Amino acid sequence: MKFAVSLTMERFSPDMPMSKVKSNLLELARLADEGGFETLWTAEHHTIECTISPNPLMTLTWLAQHTEQIRLGTSTLVAPYWSPIRLAGEAALCDHLTGGRLEFGIARG
Repeated sequence: MKFAVSLTMERFSPDMPMSKVKSNLLELARLADEGGFETLWTAEHHTIECTISPNPLMTLTWLAQHTEQIRLGTSTLVAPYWSPIRLAGEAALCDHLTGGRLEFGIARG
């Protein structure tokens, strides 16, 4: 059986410092990696007050530095917000920087 998890940086109160939001995500990612989860997914979101996720490729590249085996996926990249050549280049670079662990997911909106 394979397990995956969907995570984003979430802040439900402006009183929570961003350093805590970041450390919460990192802790969950490490637990998933150490626990044998197959994939960690994160989505692109804009204008959602509690979710900080404007560029999942950046987040996944950062998480790759702190995990060892878990595959790292974009559960949604919103295609209309990206230039096609830029998205292809950013995704390719992310895949290289994560050691080939990128799972690429794209959506129309």
